[in-house]
Amino acid sequence: MEDVIPLKKRSIRHIPLPTRSEALKKSERSVTPEEGGDDGKKSGGRKMAIWTVAFIFVVGLIMVASTYFAVADVTIVPREVRVPVNVEMSATPSSSDGDVFYKPLSIEKTYSKEVLATGEEHVEKKASGKIMIYNNWSTSSQRLIKNTRFETAAGLIFRIAESVNVPGQKILGGSVTPGSVETIVYADAPGPRYNIGPSTFTIPGFKSDSARYSGFTARSSSPMSGGFVGNMKKVEKAELNTAVAELKQQSMDDAYESFKAQAPENLVVTRGAIFSVYSDEPTVSSTGDKTLVTITASSTVYVFDRQALSIYLAQKVFTSYGGEPIAVGNFDELSFAQKAETFSGKAPVANRIVFAVTGEADFIWQFDALAISEQLAGKQLKNINSVLSKFESIRTAEASIKPFWKRIFPKSSDKIRVKSVLDDKS
Repeated sequence: MEDVIPLKKRSIRHIPLPTRSEALKKSERSVTPEEGGDDGKKSGGRKMAIWTVAFIFVVGLIMVASTYFAVADVTIVPREVRVPVNVEMSATPSSSDGDVFYKPLSIEKTYSKEVLATGEEHVEKKASGKIMIYNNWSTSSQRLIKNTRFETAAGLIFRIAESVNVPGQKILGGSVTPGSVETIVYADAPGPRYNIGPSTFTIPGFKSDSARYSGFTARSSSPMSGGFVGNMKKVEKAELNTAVAELKQQSMDDAYESFKAQAPENLVVTRGAIFSVYSDEPTVSSTGDKTLVTITASSTVYVFDRQALSIYLAQKVFTSYGGEPIAVGNFDELSFAQKAETFSGKAPVANRIVFAVTGEADFIWQFDALAISEQLAGKQLKNINSVLSKFESIRTAEASIKPFWKRIFPKSSDKIRVKSVLDDKS
């Protein structure tokens, strides 16, 4: 027998199966585009489509936002002319007969200046002060003539310098209120004896009528002062006049600044329209070598409507002026000199004031900013000059739109901002 081992036959049950780990490794093997075929091309196309849609959306969003948030700034240089003016102007309390309307504003203030006293003189001064006179005698008013006497309990006599009317009693709901009036009294004689504290006064002239005498009284709430007899330092006349002139100028400057501060923007305040009345004599009080000079200034300024005055001057200066809105931009540089014959003190005669207005006036034509923005709304930026050519009050115009790529004005006039800039070369 040969030692031959026969080949074994392999059946299905004898074929070895791959292990689980080997199967997983095969399934995880990556597939290249070449191996994937059309599936790779489809994936790339989808990505491109997504990016395209996103780009279009962003561009559209920017366009919508730029339209919604777009604003325009328009800078207008108005028509402007500077010309000499030499006009006689008439003003009244009401705008009639071609006159300019005026409105009075008043102020009263006391000004003092210390001056060195170099001289000496004998002085006799009477004390003075304010009293309140009461009428508890009748419902009728009572006239007290100049120099009416008022007597204190100590027998000191003071007199009024001007006549006054004392109102009668008022009866309201069964309650009686005496009429009253305040005035100034002066001592009957000079000297410090009359420098008294607050006092009660009677009227000696009514003693023959007991009811009237008891019904009229007067009281002072502050001391009487100023009574003096003796030598006093004095200011030389030239120095006194200089001090008074300086105080008057100070009062004018102060009144001008005060009136300008309180007057509304639409009113014109000029130095030439300020009129002041001063106390008849300056008050001079000395302490050692120093003398205090005091004046009281009662000032009134006549203010004018800015627009009405601008139009009035334009009518006088320009023969071709057609009444279009116009403004004078430099009233402070013009001189307003009043005609002396039109005033009595600080009050105008017949309510009419006449001024000579001179200088170089800067006339600036006005424009309607709202009308301009409405005309430009929705128009092409390049057409701004043709659109605004109908506005004769405009010299030049420039505009900018945000965002910068926009070339059309916003459709809403509210988003078009218009401002005026004066030309420095005019």
